Amino acid sequence: MRDIARVIARNRLLSQTQEQLDDAADFRDPVYSSNQAAVYRASCRRHENVLYVMGRDRAQRRLLAVAPKDFRTPFKGKASRMEGMYAQEIEMNPANAARLQELFPFLVPTTGNGTATSIGFGDRLGYTSPAHLRVAKKYNLFPIVAQQSTRELEALGRTFEQVTADAVFAVFQEGYTAGFGSDGDHLRSMSEVRNVVKSSPSMLTIDISDFLPTDAAEMDNRSLQEAFRKLPSKEQQRIRRTYSGRSFNLGSVSVRFRPGDAERAAIKFLAGMDFAQKAWERLRKQRGDAAVEFTVDEIPVVSSLVDHYFIANEFRNRGVNLYSIALRFPGAMHKGVDYDGDVRAFDREFSDHVAVAEALGGHKVSVHSGSDKFAIYPTVGRRSGGRFHLKTSGTSWLVAMQTVAETAPGFYREIHRKAMDVFPEMQAKYEITADINQVPDIDSLRDQQLLDLFSNPHWRQLLHISYGGILSDADLASRIRDTLHVNEDAYFTNISRHFTAHLDSLGVEKRS
Repeated sequence: MRDIARVIARNRLLSQTQEQLDDAADFRDPVYSSNQAAVYRASCRRHENVLYVMGRDRAQRRLLAVAPKDFRTPFKGKASRMEGMYAQEIEMNPANAARLQELFPFLVPTTGNGTATSIGFGDRLGYTSPAHLRVAKKYNLFPIVAQQSTRELEALGRTFEQVTADAVFAVFQEGYTAGFGSDGDHLRSMSEVRNVVKSSPSMLTIDISDFLPTDAAEMDNRSLQEAFRKLPSKEQQRIRRTYSGRSFNLGSVSVRFRPGDAERAAIKFLAGMDFAQKAWERLRKQRGDAAVEFTVDEIPVVSSLVDHYFIANEFRNRGVNLYSIALRFPGAMHKGVDYDGDVRAFDREFSDHVAVAEALGGHKVSVHSGSDKFAIYPTVGRRSGGRFHLKTSGTSWLVAMQTVAETAPGFYREIHRKAMDVFPEMQAKYEITADINQVPDIDSLRDQQLLDLFSNPHWRQLLHISYGGILSDADLASRIRDTLHVNEDAYFTNISRHFTAHLDSLGVEKRS
């Protein structure tokens, strides 16, 4: 703490107004620094007579409150006299993140800032979000900063409270006042919803995989009608009256419900929609404003326009704030690698789905496993007019591992071997096409060749899904974070380069 206080004193930050501190935050160098420590320029924020700053020393990041005279804050602990000021270190935990939100309302996640493009960045390490936000500042987009699925939380041994706190501290560090979101991702049960809602996210992503009858897509007409008759008679009548045999002209596309389409859609989606509505109402009761993403992307059947129309229209009639729908598109969206499929077919399908979304309230079409899909990015950006949601997560983990390979190749080799060991277990949890036999023997590679692995689609997928087995090793996890902390500039530069390529390919407008 003392080294950070010394940076504050040397740069006379306590004597500067908030306006002067804000002007300095625009400098090219993001930190005030010395050999021992640094203070993030954009974090310097006054509340009453106390200056709050985020800094880093050789060991870790630290949140400090400082003032010329002794003071009290809402945080536990007392200020100590040092470097001609009083300084208090604030533990970076969920309780203190909530207290910091009370002081600075821009740290509370929102359901949107009016921007058409939104990006779910995802930060499995709890360290990367500041780099994401530095990129976000350059583009007209709405960043979803806290984003983690139950599957990821279980693999990492984290809670959504911790994910939210990490996001809050990152937003504070980068002084990101334009608004950000928080997404409880791929929730499959009300118990998962209840756990996440305690942290008041702005959005829930509802995965209906467990509510979908396994044979719904393949039912013959007799079985379909038998299943449909189990619905209340008034519901049967309403669905048939609303959809059966009807065509809906949406301008550039027409959606036609052929015989059996309405019944099949009801059997497939109504139970999941009931769950989504219940989850949304729970979150709305907690925080007032709330949004929901409805996801069918993990269902092994390509989403039809009938599916999309039915889901969106039903939610609209229920009054649910539908932020986006994640559909199953033709082709394959494998983790950490480019789109595998017919790009022209994707273009046609995506364009038609955008027309449905525009006609039924303007929700966004969401692309999951969206990182590294450069082949389809021009379509996503152009066909949507920039109104889309793209969800990423593991790609930042891959960049982290690439940075370790660059800066600590010996340590990277340990991680590589661990990934190979845990791959069989992790493979059962994800849909990938990686062939472990297509990954070169690590012992055959010189240090200079390690980065070539990150161009190998088999290794990218394998490493992408092996994060849990690696980070559940406490020693490895600690050393990974230490390596990235020491090499923060290199890591953040790599993240910036990686996401800039994504956003430029998507055609996202830059801020003026």
